[in-house]
Order: sequence, then C-alpha cells, then structure tokens
Amino acid sequence: MLGAKLSSQDFISLRRQLNSENKLFTDPYFPPEAQSVFYSQKSPVKFVWCRPPDFAPDPKLMVDGASRFDVTQGMLGDCWLLSAMASLAQNQSLLRVVVPNDQSFEKQYAGIFHFRLWHFGEWIDVVIDDYLPTYKGKLVFAHSPEKNELWPALLEKAYAKLHGSYEALKGGRTSEAMEDFTGGIKEIVDMTIRSKDLFSLLYKSVLRSDLISCSIIPQDKSSGEVKLDNGLIAGHAYTVTDARSVHIPKQGMLEMVRVRNPWGNEREWKGDWSDNSPQWRCISDEERNELELVFADDGEFWMSFEDFRDQFTEMEICHSSIDDLDENESIESWNLATFSGSWSKQKGTAGGCLNFPTFCNNPQISIELREDANADGKCSVIIALMQKDCRAQKCLGFQSNSIGFSIYKQPDTPLTKKFTDYNRSVGNSGSFTNLREVSGRFDLPAGKYVVIPCIFKPGSEGTFLLRIFTEKSIIYPNRDVISEVVDTSINAVEDLNLNSTRQSVSSKRLKRGEQMFLSIAGSDGRVDADELLDVIIASLSRNLEKNVLERETCRALIQLVDKDRAGSLNYEQCTMLIEYICKWKRVFTSVVENRSDTISRHQLSLALQELGYDLSTECLEVVINRFSSQEKISIQDFIAIVCRVKMLTDIFKVKHDPKKKTLTFSLETLLLNALKL
Repeated sequence: MLGAKLSSQDFISLRRQLNSENKLFTDPYFPPEAQSVFYSQKSPVKFVWCRPPDFAPDPKLMVDGASRFDVTQGMLGDCWLLSAMASLAQNQSLLRVVVPNDQSFEKQYAGIFHFRLWHFGEWIDVVIDDYLPTYKGKLVFAHSPEKNELWPALLEKAYAKLHGSYEALKGGRTSEAMEDFTGGIKEIVDMTIRSKDLFSLLYKSVLRSDLISCSIIPQDKSSGEVKLDNGLIAGHAYTVTDARSVHIPKQGMLEMVRVRNPWGNEREWKGDWSDNSPQWRCISDEERNELELVFADDGEFWMSFEDFRDQFTEMEICHSSIDDLDENESIESWNLATFSGSWSKQKGTAGGCLNFPTFCNNPQISIELREDANADGKCSVIIALMQKDCRAQKCLGFQSNSIGFSIYKQPDTPLTKKFTDYNRSVGNSGSFTNLREVSGRFDLPAGKYVVIPCIFKPGSEGTFLLRIFTEKSIIYPNRDVISEVVDTSINAVEDLNLNSTRQSVSSKRLKRGEQMFLSIAGSDGRVDADELLDVIIASLSRNLEKNVLERETCRALIQLVDKDRAGSLNYEQCTMLIEYICKWKRVFTSVVENRSDTISRHQLSLALQELGYDLSTECLEVVINRFSSQEKISIQDFIAIVCRVKMLTDIFKVKHDPKKKTLTFSLETLLLNALKL
C-alpha cells in the first residue's frame, strides 16, 4: 500500500546514507518514468526527466522566500492545486509546515526532498527525488517565473506521488488541496445567495490568513474551462489574495477584492478596477502603495466586491484553525475526534442511504455531547465526512461516491429500520454529493447520539474519515451497545495535525508561541529535555493544570520526534510534539469520570483504544507497573505510557515487512519485552 511505502522512507536517514555514499536519490516508489506522469494516455511530447542542476543555474528551493507569484501553471489541468499553493504561500507559518526548511540544493544536497501533507487524518512525510519532467530544457508542469526556484515544482511532484501520478491531479476542488496543506476544515460559500455578511466573512478570513479560492461554475459543467469576454474563465480556480475597504475620493469607502489567476499571465479581469483601468487615477499614491498595486501581466487583479460577487459563483475557504469558524468567538477552542471506517459488502456495512431498508447496516458511531460553556443546554458540533483515496484510484476507473451522514438521538439498543421509520434524524449533511468531503454545523441538546455515515447506493464500497469537532470533549459510551451493527474496522485514530495544537493553542497565538520557544531555546534554536519541560509548561499549563512531566518522560518525548537523533528539538519538531500531547490530553479527559484527575485500568484501556492501540490485559499490566506507582493513572503517567507505546509501535511498523518476514516476533512480544526496560 502507498501509505506503508511512504512511512518506510525516512528523509533524514536516507539523506545521511546518500551523503555518506556520495550518491543522488532516485525514488523507487515514484520513479522518473512515464508511468509516474500518465496512466491513461501517452505524453503529448517526449518528456526528459532532469534534476534541477541540469537545467537551472544555481537552483534554489526558494528565491528570496516564497510568494504567491512563485506559482505558475504548466500543461497539467491542476489549477485547483496551484490556486491552493499560491494561497499557502501567503501563510508563512503553514508554508513552513508543508515545506520543511531542513533541505536545500546547497547543504547536504543528495537529490532528495520531503514535504508534509495532511492525508485523511494524519500528517505524512512525502519523500521524493528531484527528477522533474522537462521539454526543451523547461519544466512541463508547475513552475516559478524564476527559473532556478523549485519549491512549486517539487511540491506538485510530492502531491502527485501521494495520489499515484501527475495525471491523477487533473481536475479537482481547491478546498481539497487546502485541507491537505493545513489539516483544517473547509467552508463552501454559494455566492449566488446574497448574504449581507459575505464581505465581512471574506475580510476576516483574509486577516486570519485562511486559504481562499473562488471560481465560476459554467452553465454546461461538461464544457471544461470557458474563456469569457470579461477576461475571466469559467470552470477555472482562482486564488483570493486580499480584501480591503478602499477610500475613493467623493465616493467614500469601496469594498474591493484582489484575485489571482494561477496561469500567471495576461488573462485577467477586464472590467472596472482592472489593471490600467481609469478608475485608479483617483487613488492617491499612498493608497496605491498600501494596496501593493502593480499593473503587470502576472495574473493578479483587483475588482470591486460587487463585481466579484456578480461574476464568481462559488468561494471556498479553508480555516486552518477550527477556532476560526466561530465568528462570535463564543467558543474558546474546539476539540477533535476522528474515526476511520469502511463501507464493505463483505462486512455488511454498505447499507446505502435512508431510502433503503439496509440503511441501519451502515457504520454507527456513538457519542455523547456535553453542554457548551454558554449553559443554554445546547452543544455546538461540526461533523465532516471524507471519503478516502478517490483520487489515487482514478487510474482504476474509480469514481467518487455520493456520500452523506445522518444524526439520531441514540436509543438503548442499536438503531434499526423500525427506529428510523418512526424517528426523524436530528441533523444531516443535506443532499448527497460526490465531493471528497461533506460537512455541517449543528447545535444539539446535550445527550447521546449516533452518527451514521453512508453512500447513497447500497452495496457501494469505500473507506472514510469522520471528523467530529465539539467545544467539550466527546464522551464515548460503551461500544458494546452498538457492536452488532458498528463496522468493526472503525477505530478512533490520532490526528497528527498541526491544527490539533491550534485547538488548544489558538492560531492567533502561534507567532507568540514561536517567540516563546526561541526565548527558551536560546541561540541554537533547539531545546533539550530540561528546556522542553519549560516549553510544555509555558504552552500547556492551562491544559496540564499543575501537573509537571518527569525529566525521563521529556527525554522519551524528544526521542519520539527526534528523527535526526540530535537529542534536542527544533521549533517544528517541538510543535509536532505539542500536537501529540494535546491529543493525548483530550483523550485522557474524555474517559475521566466524576471530575477525577486520574483514570482506572479500564479507562486506560479505553483511552489507548481511542488512539488506535489495542493492548492485551497482560500488556496493560506491564504498562501500569512500569509507569504508574498506584492503581490510578495520572495525566503524567498516561503521557509517559502513550509515548512509549507509540514509539515502539512506530518502530514495529517501519521494521516489519510481511513479505520478507524480516521480523519473527509479534508486536505484542515487542511491547511486552521493551516496556519492561
């Protein structure tokens, strides 16, 4: 499977080995061959795979940093992806996550690069070689106007590898890539509905550095891209790069929007306030400078918000932090639970929608919602259902399923057809659609509920990721209640998403968090075990209350993410570690009962299961004896336990090769023996 291949490629280890052997990397899983480009057609021209030093003088990953103007579309129909890349370039914090700064064409160059992408609930490190398709010495696909700037081309290649080929990237929604760059949640805005708050929503999203795109849905959806007389293109993805209220002499304030075409050429808006429009003559030089006004064939242009709303039919906003979704700031932070599962004919879980008698055979996820802080008896909850691997399976002729979900008050027994016949759902995703993800926001009374994700037609198969965002941590009732119908493949999995941190450490404080880290780290920009403890206390004192981790646990935490074995962590590694701790703390809190600050053996087992670790009774006994001095497990004990279990499980996954049988002992044996150390 692709996921196993990706996880087996460790960038630091591979680069170290290549440097020691004085070799350049060639990726065996995404080789510089025709099959990595097209799966259903022949190349229109004869591509030549070249490394950047062979066609670009003095190649750089980035030239004077990254900007939206670095991203120019090539001959591949992936404007949706490049629109998201241009938007990503405007958020430097997010860009550093996706494009790690521990690589270059100068220091330790070995023809190998890596990028972090959010992939169905977890951040994956995608390793690639730097062979790129060229024609007559020029890049064929995404490129920068600066010939020696390579981050757009390499990031596009990493995304192509994740989905199997470059051709798999043809056609898509910008929000899909936006989510994969942020781990955030999308909001699709129908601009044909005249909302008074639309500019306010857009303006706030720009201030938060959310990723934003817009498009014109063509009347004939099968017609592809259509060039309009006003310079715009229907069926094409644009990036929204700014929104302002501009003072116009004798007229007052005018709401304006700046938009960019990823083609990066003269194909721009031709109406009012376009490049060289006479309206600009009344704007002062000071105002022009503030707007960073440039008249060039660079694909970027301004237009009035009124024209923007009239011309574009849809806007997609990806909130990089779920906290940004709450416009009234009544919710301080959101908690996240994720579930992976499948619709399977063999397992009897492909039940179809409510129209069919087999509806209740679909997976059923049981949750309990607790009252929000505003004490009105209601719970704010956002549910997002995503179908997995659709793009990667395009080469097999697979088409996206039409998916949706329903929410029911939970009865004492599993949901049956009789129950759904006489009880209406309390919420649903609306019309079924073949989008990768459907979502909805609901205000529900506190209580127990069942969420049923489904495909429209019974017998249709697929895998899914269900994300549930709530203000209060979700309580998971006894799963035996729904064991007869729940898909046994469903497990809550760790969300290794940087925005897990943002749910506890608000995105508005990220910059301050980095400054705090650097003040503790000192001149070397790294933290050891003692300094890590200071960072954790400063970042999460509110979450960990008065509890302090032991130095031994801090050392183990460093080992968990210290891929280069330096014995210390940089800012990105430390941020990743805080993600884990936030997630573990939320799971710990979700199983605590009666406002206790400890959990029992049984609750420990439940918490570990929520994180995807199903340990036997014997193994649990070893864990508790090793890391807890009493029958009750504290949050410090829990973090120490999960750290070791995760570390050893990751080692097992990397080392284990079922085909070659390189390991002759089980994971259980590994844990039982290693945890005794």
